[in-house]
Amino acid sequence: MAAGGPVRGLELEVTCSICLQYFEDPVLTDCGHNFCRPCITLHWEDGGGAQTLCPDCRELCAPQSLRPNQRLRSIVELVRELRLQPLRVRGLCEEHDEPLKLFCRGEEGLICTICSMGAPHRAHEVLPLGEAYEEYMADLQEWLQLMRTEVQDLQEPKQKEEATFRSLRGELETERLRIVAEFVRLHQHLHNAEKSLLDKLKELDEKLMQEENTKITKLTNQMSSLNDLIADLEMKCRLPAEELLKDVKNTVARCGNVSRLLPERLGKKYKVPVTLDPETAHRHLTISENERRVKWTLSKQTLLESPKRFTLARCVLGKEGFTSGRYYWEVELLQTGLDWSVGVAAECVSRTDDVTQTSQRGVWAAARRVSDDHSRQAPCLPTHQRPLKLGVYLDYEGGRVSIYNADTWEQLNTFSDTFIGGLHPYFWVGGDLRLV
Repeated sequence: MAAGGPVRGLELEVTCSICLQYFEDPVLTDCGHNFCRPCITLHWEDGGGAQTLCPDCRELCAPQSLRPNQRLRSIVELVRELRLQPLRVRGLCEEHDEPLKLFCRGEEGLICTICSMGAPHRAHEVLPLGEAYEEYMADLQEWLQLMRTEVQDLQEPKQKEEATFRSLRGELETERLRIVAEFVRLHQHLHNAEKSLLDKLKELDEKLMQEENTKITKLTNQMSSLNDLIADLEMKCRLPAEELLKDVKNTVARCGNVSRLLPERLGKKYKVPVTLDPETAHRHLTISENERRVKWTLSKQTLLESPKRFTLARCVLGKEGFTSGRYYWEVELLQTGLDWSVGVAAECVSRTDDVTQTSQRGVWAAARRVSDDHSRQAPCLPTHQRPLKLGVYLDYEGGRVSIYNADTWEQLNTFSDTFIGGLHPYFWVGGDLRLV
């Protein structure tokens, strides 16, 4: 047992998990956890009062049910009389019994100075605790602000949808009453026509209610999920460095997962202008003067020889090369019912082969195939999915490429990989495409 083990255990028992100091006016929650009365009261006030969750177990608690813990108060006084120092947050390495002063980026965990010199961590990037704390705190604050803004933006369309459906239901009710009153005055032989119209209105009302429930429920669920994550992130942002960094990998992953729910906002934030590189275009591809439109033609173009040019595959790359950061661009399909493939390709992709569109060959793309052509190696969409506009999102450091239906923001394909070297927008053309 490390020196001072029993003392540390006693200190743990008399230390508040919020302020990390000895209890002041300790109170007991419904779930059986102890906190300083000022600490738990301030914690719940900072949360806006919407929910009073226990900081330790996240159980719902009633503020009025807090009970003074006189026995714990007496124990704290005894510890004070022993002149023990309050427990500090700094943990000790289980292997070397040394303070955990460093953060290993490779393992994404806390280590001591001795650990950093050992073989498992020698090749990893090691940061001081404070520097790692500031780096991850900045990332979490950015996600927090993004999701807070998204919750605010969702409120307005939710209210508009509710108002629209209320108006439509009112119109349906008015029409139903008009039809009933009209048929009361008609002869009996019109009864069948009356019933038929009422049945149709009922069917429309049911479809309207179903559509309303679907849209409102979706918006409500998104807001609820974001609010839950916001509450969790706000709590984590109040934690000290080592507590925050213990589970920071999962926290960042949760933020990354939420980002997939916000493609429209991410698209607007990271959208960049993309142009086509004529020097890479296949000889059967015609590039427009502004280099933003490409079309497949039967006639072969007379072009200068270039080692960058695709000689077999109907491909062209974007001029822009990416080696870091996040980017988004859109492609409009001007001809439906034809083959296409859109995504990202490595700068070193082969120009002389009939490009096999797979990540192993340096291509991350989604395709729709009508004919049996060499695009068959790319992940193909079902033939009934025919978006008129595609969105491509690249997160270089995150190792992610996602292709969306830019009209509905439905995710069509997502690829995860580790990128090395430059990446370029990639287009396999079987018809007519335009960058927007």
